[in-house]
Amino acid sequence: MIRLGDLLALAWRKLTARKVTTLFTILAVSLGVALVSAFTSLLSPLRQLVTRATLQFAPLRPDIIMVRGKLKEGEKPNKRYSYFSSEKELKEEDKTFLASLDHVRHVCEPIRVKSTSLGLPRNYAYNNPQIYGVPDVYLERYWHPSIDRDSLTTDVIPVIVSDHRLNVRFDEKHKVFRLDEKFKKEDHLGRELEIVVGDNYTHSGPFGYEWKEGRSHFKRLTKEEYKKERLRTYNNLACRHDMLIYDKRLTLRGKIVGFHTLERSLIPKRVAHEFVRWLRLRSELSSLEDRASSVRGVKPPSIDKLKAKRYHILHVLVDDESCVNELSELLEKKKYKIQTRSIMLRETLVVFDRGATIAKRVSYAVGAILLLITGLLIWLIIGKSVHDSRREIGLLRAVGSTKRTILHVFMVEAGMLGTFGGLLGLFEGWLLSSGLTRFALWFAHSNVEKMAADGQVFRAQELLPETLHAFEIETGIAMMVVTISISCLAGVVPALRAARLDPVEALRND
Repeated sequence: MIRLGDLLALAWRKLTARKVTTLFTILAVSLGVALVSAFTSLLSPLRQLVTRATLQFAPLRPDIIMVRGKLKEGEKPNKRYSYFSSEKELKEEDKTFLASLDHVRHVCEPIRVKSTSLGLPRNYAYNNPQIYGVPDVYLERYWHPSIDRDSLTTDVIPVIVSDHRLNVRFDEKHKVFRLDEKFKKEDHLGRELEIVVGDNYTHSGPFGYEWKEGRSHFKRLTKEEYKKERLRTYNNLACRHDMLIYDKRLTLRGKIVGFHTLERSLIPKRVAHEFVRWLRLRSELSSLEDRASSVRGVKPPSIDKLKAKRYHILHVLVDDESCVNELSELLEKKKYKIQTRSIMLRETLVVFDRGATIAKRVSYAVGAILLLITGLLIWLIIGKSVHDSRREIGLLRAVGSTKRTILHVFMVEAGMLGTFGGLLGLFEGWLLSSGLTRFALWFAHSNVEKMAADGQVFRAQELLPETLHAFEIETGIAMMVVTISISCLAGVVPALRAARLDPVEALRND
């Protein structure tokens, strides 16, 4: 019986005797392995990135259930996220019912205050920010313990801001906004800021545009340039509005008392009520056609009108996020349309997995077709090797080698083709996935820089990982097993034919 080392040496010698054919076959085998391994190494990190992005940009805290209405007769639940309902579907009795449930701490509809500016402590005014009025019980979740509530006077409004609003700096050299690596929340706690309610786009902040290098860039305005910019805006508006009424603004003082990760700023609900009341009154005054005769008779809207008896949405704040799933199941049984952070994540991952499954099937199908083609190629190559090795087969049989030994020689030759092709395919897959992620991350970073050049600094830059591919050992082992198995199966028929050759006939034909 021939030893394993001699068996491998003989198979290797037979492969190296046909270098071009062997190399071509190994490359063909590696293509299918590379495609599947590259795709599988990208899938898991992309899913993790989608999960992180969903949780980071989720507009809901994990201890809040958003109720968006009630299902009508025959209507199926739609879990896709939508912050506003098309109609005011919830009534006062719905709010009362929600507030009566166990583990519910508070129920309210957040008030969004439009036409506002928030002048943050870096001399950069964020126009049209999302400012919501929420109950004090909401603010308590974010209120930093170092800020004493008694230190706030009656004329200072507590504000909870999104931390990334402050985590930017203006790069004077490149004229772009960048994320500040030295940012510390503690440096901004307790700092005062301006809240401008009303004509917010005349309060655009000390930045303007300049045309440079074929594109528009931000630049810091001097005091004179800033005055001219505001005057230009004022004159443009004066052509369309009565500025005695339209150009009315409330400039109030706020104080940063905490931070959160949501894409909005929070103020007390009672203050938001007053903001909305003032803005509504100013809007009604500016829309009167005969202002001289109508202003005397206008009546300010009562604050009671702001307490609507029907609601677009209701936020249900629970005692602890562990109660969310139990309450969600109860509300779904009561035919309420609900949304939670876990539902958002689950639905996002369902959509991702659905698309990934389709892409996976296509990838596996293409990989399988390539492996089947290479299997046919291996069958032809081993068959040609058997035909060219008839004399060697006859000599081996003449010196006492069994049929099993001859079978093993050609099976090892086919297995070596699959092994080398599989290893090369795994390496090619790693190179392919690594190259794709490098290009994708470079493209993403360059687009973040372009957005920063336009003054838009998003938290997407914080989400971008160092790499998006991860080689899994289990997948590599499975691919090697499949590749070697297909190669061995492809070599079975030619190897059996070689083992059945009559040694006398083989030597005579040679």
